[in-house]
Amino acid sequence: LVRVDYPKDYLHGLEIAIKNGKLSAPDRLGLIRDSFDLAEAGNSPTTLSLELAKSFMNEKDYVVWAELTSKLNRLDWLLAYESSYENFKRFGRVLYHRIAESLSWEKQKGERHTDGLLRGMVLQRLGSFGDKDTIKKAQELFKKGKIDPDLRSVAYNLVVENGGLGEFSALVKMYKDEDNQQEKDRIGRSLGYFKSKKVLQKTLDFSISKHVRFQNSLQIIASVWSNHAGRYLAWEFVKKNWELLRERYAGGHYFPRVFSPLGNFTKVSDAKDIENFIAKNPVPEAKRTIAQALEQIYSNAEWLKRDRDSMINFLKT
Repeated sequence: LVRVDYPKDYLHGLEIAIKNGKLSAPDRLGLIRDSFDLAEAGNSPTTLSLELAKSFMNEKDYVVWAELTSKLNRLDWLLAYESSYENFKRFGRVLYHRIAESLSWEKQKGERHTDGLLRGMVLQRLGSFGDKDTIKKAQELFKKGKIDPDLRSVAYNLVVENGGLGEFSALVKMYKDEDNQQEKDRIGRSLGYFKSKKVLQKTLDFSISKHVRFQNSLQIIASVWSNHAGRYLAWEFVKKNWELLRERYAGGHYFPRVFSPLGNFTKVSDAKDIENFIAKNPVPEAKRTIAQALEQIYSNAEWLKRDRDSMINFLKT
C-alpha cells in the first residue's frame, strides 16, 4: 500500500460536507474510522485525521462522537510521553468544548438516552484534557456527595486525576463501605486515575488486599495500567507479583485480562522486555492476547517514528 497525501481542496470539501450536514451519521463515522485507520497503517498522514477531526466540533450524534473519542484515545496513549502531549491536550479541549457546553452537567427535558451517554463521555474527555471548569465542577459535585449515577464515574475519575492522598483515602473508604457491586466497581476503576506514582502504588497494593475480591483485582490493576502515569508502574507490579497472580488466575478466563493493557506501550524496548519475561514465564491461555498486544506495540512504535515530527508541528498551531 502507498501512503496517500490528499490534496487540500479534497480535504476542504470533506470538511464543508461535514459542517453543512451533507453526510449521514454512518458516513461521518466511517470517515473518522477510515481516516485514523489509514493513518495508523501508514497510508495517510495523521495530521490529515487531526485536521478532519476539527470539522466535528458541531457534531451531535453520540455514535459519531464515540468513534472519534475512541480514535483520539489511541493518539492520547501514543503521545502521552511525547513533547507534543500538552499541545495535544489543548487540541482536545478546543475540540470538545462546544459539545460539552451545549450538553452541560444537567439532564435536559425530553433528551434522548444517547444524550446522557454522550454527556458522560464528553465531560470525561474534556476534563482529562485539562479543562479547569470541568474539573472544578466535578470536584464540587464530589464534595456535595450527590451525583447523578450517570455522571459518577466522570466525577470520581476527574477528582482522582487531580487529587492525591486525601482523595485516595476517601475513595478507599467509600469502596470498603459500599455494598452495591456496580458502584464498588466504579470506585475501584477510578482509583487508577491518580497522577502521583506514590498514590498509584497504593492503588496497586490495595488491588490485591483483603478488601478486594479476586475477580475485581484485575480491573483495578488495568485502570492503573491504562493511565499514562501508571503504565510502567503497573507492569513492574505485575512482574513483582507474578507468582501471586498466577496462583490466583492461571488456567482461567481471568488471566488474559492481566495482559490486555500491554498494547498501550509505544517503544520497541517495551516489547522486548515483555517478550523476554513471557519467554521465562509462559502463559498458554493468554498467548493470543499477548501476541496481539506485542503487535500493537510494534505498530505504535512505527506510527510514532513515521508521524512524530509532523504531529509536533501540527499541534503547535
